[in-house]
Amino acid sequence: PEHVAIAKFWTDGPGTISGPGHSLSITNQLLIQERANLAVAAQAYARVGLADADAITALWRVKYVRNLIRPVTYIRQFIDASFNTILPTPPFPEYVSAHSAQSAAAMTSLEDLFGRNVALVDHSHDADGMPARSFDRLYAAAEEAGLSRLYAGIHYRAGNLDGQSLGRCVAA
Repeated sequence: PEHVAIAKFWTDGPGTISGPGHSLSITNQLLIQERANLAVAAQAYARVGLADADAITALWRVKYVRNLIRPVTYIRQFIDASFNTILPTPPFPEYVSAHSAQSAAAMTSLEDLFGRNVALVDHSHDADGMPARSFDRLYAAAEEAGLSRLYAGIHYRAGNLDGQSLGRCVAA
């Protein structure tokens, strides 16, 4: 049940706030929590926005260079034809995970500004009736965003971990 809750919390697909939108929601919440002044807020929005955009540019290139099939395709073909994922499977290549890359880039940027051990309670989906999720450090949110795709059945572990590495590299 916890894995399903995590998968649904980070859905962020079409018709929702999106992955980058979720990162900006976290940025908003963090700025309020930290009582950031205008100069810090401007820097945070710029850095997170640029990190998101650059990570997305990089990850889409990787997706179409590698062109790896999704787990559901492999499982249905070779293991269980009736297999279904928790979330709908996106109609584009698996590797690397977009959620993993862009959230890692965004959270790394926020860590650079606010420190590595800043706790956060993410209320991004309060209006959707989902309970808030607590993180003892900012990057833990990025780690959970990546895991959500694994739990949902739409990514392999390598797509998640390598996406996070790509996001951290972009943020650096």
